[in-house]
Amino acid sequence: MRAVTLCKQSVEYAVEVLLKLENEERIRWINKVIAALSKQKTSGPVLSFDEFKMVVTQCNANRSSKKESLIRVIDLFTTPRLRYDEQRKVLVAVNGQASAIGKSNDARHLYRERLKLVIQRSVRSSVFEHYELCTVEALLGTPERATNSVLLGMLTQRSPGVYEIEDLTGAMEVDLSEATFHKGLFADGCIIMLEGRCVSGILRVSAVGLAPIESAKITRNHFGITNWFGGEGMVACGSQNRLRILCEQNDRARFIIMSDVWLDDARILNALNELVFAFTDSQLLAFVICGNFCSQVGEADAYHRIYDGFRRLAAVLQKDIFTGRNVHFIFIPGPDDPSLNSILPRSPLPFALFELMKDVPNCSFASNPCRIQYTNQEIVIMRQDLIEKMCRNSIHMPSSTADIPEHVKYFSSIYFY
Repeated sequence: MRAVTLCKQSVEYAVEVLLKLENEERIRWINKVIAALSKQKTSGPVLSFDEFKMVVTQCNANRSSKKESLIRVIDLFTTPRLRYDEQRKVLVAVNGQASAIGKSNDARHLYRERLKLVIQRSVRSSVFEHYELCTVEALLGTPERATNSVLLGMLTQRSPGVYEIEDLTGAMEVDLSEATFHKGLFADGCIIMLEGRCVSGILRVSAVGLAPIESAKITRNHFGITNWFGGEGMVACGSQNRLRILCEQNDRARFIIMSDVWLDDARILNALNELVFAFTDSQLLAFVICGNFCSQVGEADAYHRIYDGFRRLAAVLQKDIFTGRNVHFIFIPGPDDPSLNSILPRSPLPFALFELMKDVPNCSFASNPCRIQYTNQEIVIMRQDLIEKMCRNSIHMPSSTADIPEHVKYFSSIYFY
């Protein structure tokens, strides 16, 4: 070890310590100890047990003084960009940095890559043990079949009332007049599964459903434990026993998530002040505060209202009650808050607002949506009026409005898994 030899007792102690760590953490510790030993003045070429233990203790003290936070806020524009390689059947990284403003052909690539991801997941489902997934090209290129075919693709509207199904091979018109719709909300741009017969180049649909889902465990068994979520480390946090143990030790940890916090409204600001001071227990980890942050959306003075609201909020959050507490404050822009772009994903709130909050400990201005890693848990926070938009654009609504939450829950499990 860089011209230093460990005695037998030191080796046994090192093995005992390292066996408690995951592979990735183990490598970091070995490198840290080696770096510390290179700066240590030793009495000879063979390091005594007391000297070695002192070095390990110093490394552990440094680690404790720089204790790793249980929470990591991950901006969406810094997350790994992946695509599915159909030849190798693996997920590969996409080079280049993500941008809030795309190019003209980015949307086409987005839809194709999204469809590839859904198809590769769907074909592993037990559903396709009894069905064969067809393509648009195969249906249009063969005579009419006596049996039904199953297609998986993106629903598009060519003209008012005329719908098509698009996959990686082409597009064909679909007739949904006699279709039975399963659970979920179906709108233009959704990836759906259709069952029906091809008649004169038109798919007469008998059943409509969403693509089958699979658990994270099955996905990990297929692709391994690579970190796709973002943040530090090459190994997924859900696969690290150390983080799982931390989660179990903090089983009463709390997140407070709020939306439409109008900081220009004195009543809401006072209520927020009371809420912040009400949760003074040590189990509170974070306040996730989402917009819109202004009650007067679209008004000329909206930004000035938000600016003044953040200034007053900063004065509240800088009080001594938070001294020594590792409470995080995460701010996520709403649909109508000032930002670089007006569509998802949205950039964080303007830097001028962050300057007002710079003295607030553990304050983060995140993108919308953003990702939060808490120990071995992966959390996605998105602020958008999804239910309203999906219901407004859905081609089929549930028979009762009371059923909408159940349909939205099923839709969310498909697309925000």
